[in-house]
Amino acid sequence: MLEYTIVHEMAHLIEPTHNERFVALLDLHFYLINVHSKRLEIVHTPPACHHCHRPAIWHLAVV
Repeated sequence: MLEYTIVHEMAHLIEPTHNERFVALLDLHFYLINVHSKRLEIVHTPPACHHCHRPAIWHLAVV
């Protein structure tokens, strides 16, 4: 909620009213945050075993 409030108020520096442009600014911010988060998730996800789809490192721990 704090992030939303800060982004909301900062968007007012660009667009003073709650019009379509204002909403688009908020949407863009949170879309980009989501894309960045997904990208980090992909980068930090270990490769999966092609047989069982568990992380490949799992097999090393079980042996």
